[in-house]
Amino acid sequence: MRWLKDQLLTKENLWALLLCLLIVILVIFSADRSPLWIYQDLNVITQYPDPHRCGPRAQALFPGKLRRWALLVSSIIAIYWLQPSLPIRQMDFWFPTATLGLVMVVWGLTAEKEQFKIKQNWLAAVLTLGTVLLLGLLRFVSLKGILTASRPPQFLSVAVALVIIAVLTLVLARFLKPARPALTVGVLLILVFFVLLKNPTLATRTSAALRGLMSQDPTLALSTDLGWLGFSYVAFRLIHTMIDRMNGRLKEMGLDEVLIYTIFFPSFMAGPLDKLQRFRKDLDAPQP
Repeated sequence: MRWLKDQLLTKENLWALLLCLLIVILVIFSADRSPLWIYQDLNVITQYPDPHRCGPRAQALFPGKLRRWALLVSSIIAIYWLQPSLPIRQMDFWFPTATLGLVMVVWGLTAEKEQFKIKQNWLAAVLTLGTVLLLGLLRFVSLKGILTASRPPQFLSVAVALVIIAVLTLVLARFLKPARPALTVGVLLILVFFVLLKNPTLATRTSAALRGLMSQDPTLALSTDLGWLGFSYVAFRLIHTMIDRMNGRLKEMGLDEVLIYTIFFPSFMAGPLDKLQRFRKDLDAPQP
């Protein structure tokens, strides 16, 4: 425990933590009164082409709702394919799976009970979990990764993880109201993940724990082992979703909308950051 006192619980770190908590509280309780220019799409500033808009060929190839499901499945496959190989065994599969799990759990936190009965949400969940299961089955096709950087984990482990994600999402969506306390806890939990990944000391400790879990030598742990692709953008998008839901700016959100918005592969690694409200307009009515 000495490292905890000497390296983590220093005055500088405690003051930094207190400052971060104050900023989070300020954002949560003032977001409903903040000016809209804060959330404007970065495309307006940089005048780059909008990556969320879909050309006429794509519209013709995937008309109507089929285009939405094609975007969902292709984005899921893309985040596994883009995730680079990592020193910790199988984490190039588990990090993208954790991304999908976070998105589904956050949707469960923000969903009204009526959303639980909508077939489109069930279809989005089945497509998401089914696509991951199919990627896990590639373990039996090749000893090397085909759409993943390395061979997927044991299929039973993948199935158990997806069942846990599905049950947790189901319970949250069915029995928990999207109240301010629950959403605040969700924001803070994502910030905890962010700190664990970005703080060198905590990242090294987390890497050592994961190495031990994967039967690897914990003494070789480095802070750079945790290369969770796209987590920063995912975290910011999910925090925006919960804060806007908390303050009434977002009403009904389908699971497919939140998933596509969060993991949309053209902007998954390098942005830009966007609001779900604006993204939804392009998703519903794409412009050439």
